[in-house]
Amino acid sequence: MKVLGLGVLSVLAALIVATAPSSAGDEPSTMRAQLPRVLCLNYSTERFYVRSRPVRCDYYSAKAPTDPIVAIAIAPTKNVRWSHWGAKRAIGAGRYHVNGPGFIPARFRLLNPRMACGRLMFTKFRVRIFVAGDGWQPWSSGGPLRSCP
Repeated sequence: MKVLGLGVLSVLAALIVATAPSSAGDEPSTMRAQLPRVLCLNYSTERFYVRSRPVRCDYYSAKAPTDPIVAIAIAPTKNVRWSHWGAKRAIGAGRYHVNGPGFIPARFRLLNPRMACGRLMFTKFRVRIFVAGDGWQPWSSGGPLRSCP
């Protein structure tokens, strides 16, 4: 009987030690690294908003005037699915608006994450469009994106 009692006590002691909180230095970090976001423009309300993996976004050029309603300064996208959203770049595919034919198939890259307005933000946008009869065009040189609302 004493052997059984000692066995139960040793199991309980092992459980207490295993569930006891360890020192802060022993625990692995449970915090995720901060991933960059991107600044989008809601063209109809003339307001900026910050998102990760936006399905629809009007990207606004950093070189554009401060007035957000300048048609040449935006790159509207829709139905974008992001295959990768990482710390250094984001890769997606969807539809891109060009003058004339409207929205056409496109591939997107967001690059160059930098701290802006207290957040990590993508600051460069590149696009590759599909032209019927010509196929996929080369990647655009990419322009700087506005990163603060």
